[in-house]
Amino acid sequence: MELELTNALREPTEPLSDELKRAYRRWQGTISFFESVSDPKLVELAIFEMEAAQRQYVYLLEKMQ
Repeated sequence: MELELTNALREPTEPLSDELKRAYRRWQGTISFFESVSDPKLVELAIFEMEAAQRQYVYLLEKMQ
């Protein structure tokens, strides 16, 4: 799965639920973690967590629309 991060990385500006904001911050944290690791096992873990966090954020975003 290819991540489309460019437009999705902007902090939500509309009034959004706290759950969606937490999901967004979690996703951003996983991206930071991915960028900070170099051990292959940690890279694999970071990718897994980043994709899961992205999917949660997108799910919540679609649910609100």
